Amino acid sequence: MPDTAAAQYAPPKLPEVYFDTTHDMILMAKRNLKQDNWDYICGAAESETSLRRNRLALDCLAFRPRVCRDVSNIDKSATLFGHKLRIPVMLAPIGSIENFTEKGANDVDTAAQIFGTSNFISTVAQPGLTHALVGARDARQAQENAAAGNATLSPEELDTLNQYASSKALAAQR
Repeated sequence: MPDTAAAQYAPPKLPEVYFDTTHDMILMAKRNLKQDNWDYICGAAESETSLRRNRLALDCLAFRPRVCRDVSNIDKSATLFGHKLRIPVMLAPIGSIENFTEKGANDVDTAAQIFGTSNFISTVAQPGLTHALVGARDARQAQENAAAGNATLSPEELDTLNQYASSKALAAQR
Protein backbone atom coordinates (compact mmCIF):
# COMPACT_ATOMS: atom_id res chain seq x y z
CA MET A 1 0.00 0.00 0.00
CA PRO A 2 1.40 3.45 -0.81
CA ASP A 3 2.57 5.84 1.91
CA THR A 4 -0.52 7.92 1.32
CA ALA A 5 -2.80 5.20 2.73
CA ALA A 6 -3.93 7.34 5.65
CA ALA A 7 -4.76 10.23 3.33
CA GLN A 8 -6.65 7.86 1.02
CA TYR A 9 -9.02 6.95 3.84
CA ALA A 10 -9.25 10.37 5.47
CA PRO A 11 -12.82 11.30 6.39
CA PRO A 12 -14.45 13.47 3.73
CA LYS A 13 -15.67 16.95 4.55
CA LEU A 14 -19.40 16.47 4.87
CA PRO A 15 -21.90 19.29 4.37
CA GLU A 16 -23.93 20.26 7.40
CA VAL A 17 -27.52 19.29 6.68
CA TYR A 18 -30.33 19.57 9.21
CA PHE A 19 -33.81 18.11 8.93
CA ASP A 20 -36.87 19.00 10.98
CA THR A 21 -38.57 15.67 10.23
CA THR A 22 -37.78 12.30 8.71
CA HIS A 23 -40.16 13.25 5.89
CA ASP A 24 -37.83 16.16 4.99
CA MET A 25 -34.93 13.70 4.89
CA ILE A 26 -36.87 11.35 2.61
CA LEU A 27 -37.82 14.19 0.24
CA MET A 28 -34.18 15.26 -0.10
CA ALA A 29 -33.03 11.68 -0.71
CA LYS A 30 -35.67 11.15 -3.39
CA ARG A 31 -34.64 14.41 -5.10
CA ASN A 32 -30.95 13.44 -5.08
CA LEU A 33 -31.16 9.79 -6.20
CA LYS A 34 -31.69 8.31 -9.64
CA GLN A 35 -35.11 6.63 -9.91
CA ASP A 36 -33.59 3.10 -10.11
CA ASN A 37 -31.58 3.71 -6.94
CA TRP A 38 -34.60 5.20 -5.15
CA ASP A 39 -36.69 2.15 -6.06
CA TYR A 40 -33.92 -0.17 -4.85
CA ILE A 41 -33.40 1.54 -1.50
CA CYS A 42 -37.13 1.91 -0.78
CA GLY A 43 -38.20 -1.49 -2.03
CA ALA A 44 -38.27 -4.92 -0.46
CA ALA A 45 -38.20 -8.52 -1.62
CA GLU A 46 -41.14 -10.32 -3.22
CA SER A 47 -44.46 -9.24 -1.67
CA GLU A 48 -42.82 -6.45 0.35
CA THR A 49 -44.48 -7.79 3.52
CA SER A 50 -41.38 -7.05 5.61
CA LEU A 51 -41.37 -3.47 4.30
CA ARG A 52 -45.00 -2.94 5.39
CA ARG A 53 -44.34 -4.52 8.81
CA ASN A 54 -41.23 -2.37 9.36
CA ARG A 55 -43.10 0.78 8.36
CA LEU A 56 -45.96 -0.11 10.72
CA ALA A 57 -43.50 -0.77 13.56
CA LEU A 58 -41.85 2.63 13.03
CA ASP A 59 -45.19 4.41 12.76
CA CYS A 60 -46.26 2.89 16.10
CA LEU A 61 -43.38 4.61 17.90
CA ALA A 62 -44.11 7.92 19.52
CA PHE A 63 -41.93 10.46 21.27
CA ARG A 64 -43.19 11.03 24.78
CA PRO A 65 -41.72 14.27 26.08
CA ARG A 66 -40.69 14.24 29.72
CA VAL A 67 -41.50 17.76 30.87
CA CYS A 68 -40.12 19.18 34.10
CA ARG A 69 -37.31 16.60 34.15
CA ASP A 70 -33.61 17.37 34.27
CA VAL A 71 -32.31 16.16 30.91
CA SER A 72 -29.18 18.31 30.84
CA ASN A 73 -26.81 15.39 31.33
CA ILE A 74 -28.14 12.20 29.71
CA ASP A 75 -25.71 9.50 28.59
CA LYS A 76 -27.16 7.91 25.46
CA SER A 77 -24.07 5.80 24.75
CA ALA A 78 -24.00 2.02 24.65
CA THR A 79 -21.33 -0.67 24.34
CA LEU A 80 -21.45 -3.41 21.71
CA PHE A 81 -18.77 -6.13 21.57
CA GLY A 82 -16.48 -3.92 23.64
CA HIS A 83 -16.85 -0.85 21.40
CA LYS A 84 -18.51 2.27 22.74
CA LEU A 85 -21.30 3.67 20.57
CA ARG A 86 -22.54 7.25 20.73
CA ILE A 87 -26.14 5.99 20.67
CA PRO A 88 -27.47 2.41 20.49
CA VAL A 89 -28.09 2.61 16.74
CA MET A 90 -26.04 0.83 14.06
CA LEU A 91 -26.11 1.06 10.27
CA ALA A 92 -27.64 -1.98 8.57
CA PRO A 93 -25.93 -3.65 5.61
CA ILE A 94 -26.95 -2.49 2.14
CA GLY A 95 -25.98 -4.47 -0.93
CA SER A 96 -24.90 -2.39 -3.92
CA ILE A 97 -24.04 0.56 -1.64
CA GLU A 98 -21.51 1.63 -4.27
CA ASN A 99 -24.47 2.84 -6.37
CA PHE A 100 -25.21 5.52 -3.76
CA THR A 101 -21.79 6.84 -2.80
CA GLU A 102 -18.44 7.05 -4.58
CA LYS A 103 -16.39 4.85 -2.23
CA GLY A 104 -19.23 2.47 -1.38
CA ALA A 105 -18.91 0.70 1.97
CA ASN A 106 -15.86 2.81 2.88
CA ASP A 107 -17.91 6.03 2.84
CA VAL A 108 -20.60 4.48 5.03
CA ASP A 109 -18.00 3.11 7.47
CA THR A 110 -16.31 6.53 7.63
CA ALA A 111 -19.65 8.24 8.32
CA ALA A 112 -20.41 5.70 11.06
CA GLN A 113 -16.99 6.25 12.61
CA ILE A 114 -17.36 10.05 12.53
CA PHE A 115 -20.79 9.79 14.17
CA GLY A 116 -19.61 7.27 16.75
CA THR A 117 -21.47 4.12 15.78
CA SER A 118 -20.85 0.88 13.86
CA ASN A 119 -21.61 -0.19 10.34
CA PHE A 120 -22.55 -3.70 9.31
CA ILE A 121 -21.19 -4.34 5.82
CA SER A 122 -23.04 -6.44 3.27
CA THR A 123 -21.12 -9.38 1.83
CA VAL A 124 -21.90 -8.04 -1.66
CA ALA A 125 -20.91 -4.43 -0.94
CA GLN A 126 -18.09 -2.92 -2.94
CA PRO A 127 -15.18 -2.20 -2.88
CA GLY A 128 -15.10 -5.47 -0.96
CA LEU A 129 -14.42 -6.82 2.49
CA THR A 130 -10.70 -6.04 2.70
CA HIS A 131 -11.15 -2.39 1.77
CA ALA A 132 -14.04 -2.03 4.17
CA LEU A 133 -11.95 -3.61 6.92
CA VAL A 134 -9.21 -1.09 6.20
CA GLY A 135 -11.79 1.52 7.17
CA ALA A 136 -12.04 -0.06 10.62
CA ARG A 137 -10.81 1.98 13.56
CA ASP A 138 -7.64 -0.13 13.82
CA ALA A 139 -6.09 -3.34 12.47
CA ARG A 140 -7.15 -5.31 15.56
CA GLN A 141 -10.79 -4.33 15.00
CA ALA A 142 -10.51 -5.23 11.31
CA GLN A 143 -9.19 -8.70 12.20
CA GLU A 144 -11.93 -9.15 14.82
CA ASN A 145 -14.55 -8.10 12.27
CA ALA A 146 -13.21 -10.59 9.75
CA ALA A 147 -13.15 -13.40 12.32
CA ALA A 148 -16.69 -12.60 13.46
CA GLY A 149 -17.87 -12.88 9.88
CA ASN A 150 -16.03 -16.19 9.39
CA ALA A 151 -13.85 -14.45 6.79
CA THR A 152 -10.25 -15.44 6.37
CA LEU A 153 -7.84 -12.68 5.46
CA SER A 154 -4.97 -13.58 3.14
CA PRO A 155 -1.38 -12.69 4.10
CA GLU A 156 -1.55 -9.86 1.55
CA GLU A 157 -4.74 -8.49 3.11
CA LEU A 158 -3.21 -8.68 6.61
CA ASP A 159 -0.13 -6.86 5.31
CA THR A 160 -2.38 -4.14 3.82
CA LEU A 161 -4.17 -3.74 7.14
CA ASN A 162 -0.91 -3.57 9.10
CA GLN A 163 0.56 -1.01 6.68
CA TYR A 164 -2.59 1.07 6.99
CA ALA A 165 -2.51 0.84 10.80
CA SER A 166 1.18 1.88 10.80
CA SER A 167 0.56 4.88 8.55
CA LYS A 168 -2.46 5.88 10.65
CA ALA A 169 -0.37 5.68 13.85
CA LEU A 170 2.40 7.76 12.26
CA ALA A 171 -0.12 10.38 11.17
CA ALA A 172 -1.52 10.52 14.73
CA GLN A 173 1.97 11.15 16.16
CA ARG A 174 2.54 14.18 13.90
